[in-house]
Amino acid sequence: MIGSPPSVGYSSLSQCQGPSHQPYHHAARVNLTLDQLHVAPDEPQVIAHAIGMLMPELRRLDRMIESDETRRDRAYRELERRRASLAKQLRDAVKEQAEMHVVNDEATRQAA
Repeated sequence: MIGSPPSVGYSSLSQCQGPSHQPYHHAARVNLTLDQLHVAPDEPQVIAHAIGMLMPELRRLDRMIESDETRRDRAYRELERRRASLAKQLRDAVKEQAEMHVVNDEATRQAA
């Protein structure tokens, strides 16, 4: 079970290379703390705690994905509507051309 992490002083942090704004610095600091607690990073409690800490970010990403899916679905519906409209226009044009062709053939036969 994970208790409160021990205080990590400057000497412990000096083992982590790089400025604090770089992700590997934070990962090294977490790994150092887990080592001090004798806890493996893949233990269920560690994973659950990490997910809990990331939950607000995960919810935000979920809302973004949902919004993108809604826009995509709306675009698909619009494309399908336009495709159906174009298909009808093409069918009507083909039908009209076929009717004109039949009328022209009859006129040609009568003239002959």
